[in-house]
Amino acid sequence: MKARIEALFPNSSQALAGDSSRFMILVFGLAALGLWTLWFFLVPIARLETSSLARIEVDQAAYPVQASVSGRIRRSHLTLGKEVRAGEVLVELEQEGQALQLREEQARLAALSPQIAALQKELATAEQAREQESQASQTGIAQALAQLKESSALTLYAEQEAERATRLRSEGLVSDRDLMLGKTEAERRRAATENLRLATTRLDQERNQHSKDREAQMERLRAEIIQLQNQAPIAAASIDRLQFELARRTLRSPVDGKLGEVATLKPSSFVQEGDRLAAIVPQGNLKIVAEFPPSAVLGRIRAGQPGRLRLDGYPWTQYGMVHAVVTTVGSEIRNQTVRVELAVDSHTSPRIPMQHGLPGLIEVEVEKITPAGLLLRIVGKALSDGSVSNGNLANRI
Repeated sequence: MKARIEALFPNSSQALAGDSSRFMILVFGLAALGLWTLWFFLVPIARLETSSLARIEVDQAAYPVQASVSGRIRRSHLTLGKEVRAGEVLVELEQEGQALQLREEQARLAALSPQIAALQKELATAEQAREQESQASQTGIAQALAQLKESSALTLYAEQEAERATRLRSEGLVSDRDLMLGKTEAERRRAATENLRLATTRLDQERNQHSKDREAQMERLRAEIIQLQNQAPIAAASIDRLQFELARRTLRSPVDGKLGEVATLKPSSFVQEGDRLAAIVPQGNLKIVAEFPPSAVLGRIRAGQPGRLRLDGYPWTQYGMVHAVVTTVGSEIRNQTVRVELAVDSHTSPRIPMQHGLPGLIEVEVEKITPAGLLLRIVGKALSDGSVSNGNLANRI
């Protein structure tokens, strides 16, 4: 029936078919326009701020290993990527000169104790000898005083006898010879008494002189002991200084970690004080550090905003992206950039080889806005800049 109608009215059938196709196109066009309108006014889209100055870092700063002193390399244990423990020896500098000085100071310190002990023994002997000499001198002086007392008594008796003989001679009772004998005896007794007195004085002076000489000897010994005792802490301080110098010539790892940077060091090569020889990356959690222009950060990026890192060398279409959350936003501008730190999401794809130092491009979602709102913002900014009169509004849109 339909075929007979089309055969009878071919032009009418073609007209109806064309109208149906146009109607379908119109319906689909109106539907697409409606969907676009809904998307334009109702569906928010994410606005991103990006930075190519992003990298993965450990949350603890890397520890630099620098030469503490200038010197020649004796032995190097630096290997890139090597796991090291705190206190492990990394680099040894030549230390023969300091080691010889250290042994010399140690030998000098060891010799001080016997010398001090010998002098202390000599001092004790001198003190004992002084006591013995003092006692002997006192005994001798006491004996001399006793003899002087006896001689004085005999001298007094002889003088009295001479006076009595003189009186008796005047009376004619004794002879001249007896008188002369009495006077001679008195003179002899006086001379003996004077000799004993001089001897007693000499003994006292000798005792004082011996005491002074012995005291001078003891003072000399005490001074030598004090001098040696004062040398002991000086030698000990020299030993500590040399041990410190030796320790500075042995560079050790300050923390547990991995050698992320090493210098090429050969035996006998010379390094200057302060030269950077290695960097130790400590063990810890990973974070993302990025540098953004101030206009993209200040007032826009805040803690809690999501971010995504695309690693250089690892296509995101194959390995995925590192998801993160903003934790810290710097407030100071350095080198025309602001530092932003992000915590790595624990649900990051395990296919990504996370390690310290990997660079990449970071995207931070700063807000969600509908296309209509974004268009109005662009128009408003263009009007505020006075660019509508210049015909730039269409280009901005």
